[in-house]
Amino acid sequence: MSRKNLFITVFMAGIFVLPLLFSSCKDDESTATMPPQQQGERWSKLSVIQKKVFTPYCAIPSCHVLPNPASNLNLDTGKAYSNLYRIRSILSSGYYRVEPLKPSQSILYTMLNNGSPILMPLSGKIHQAYIDSIAVWIQSGAMNN
Repeated sequence: MSRKNLFITVFMAGIFVLPLLFSSCKDDESTATMPPQQQGERWSKLSVIQKKVFTPYCAIPSCHVLPNPASNLNLDTGKAYSNLYRIRSILSSGYYRVEPLKPSQSILYTMLNNGSPILMPLSGKIHQAYIDSIAVWIQSGAMNN
């Protein structure tokens, strides 16, 4: 095989093989981190929200964990409920962090959903299905479950 033919063969193989290799770098939407409605489940339990939303997106270093949680809001496992339920927001007077039965009056929901007064998480908006699940949790009474 001549050098020219070898180059063409390697080049053509690269055109078809490289996209396949790099496509595996995207988020795999078949994983357990996929939004709940796409998994065929509708959840509104704090324990699931903790695992799927608070722990990976909020309770991370320099955000909502000890030693200095932002806005004095600790969203670490076992701490989130007591820091959310009917606690006045320090960012928006007249709002609670979580007002049971009222997502639109809960600063947690408004910050995740439309960025009022600040979009959270700071890394960018999370999938709407997660936000909707938090709304369902709040509408259901924001139970510590």
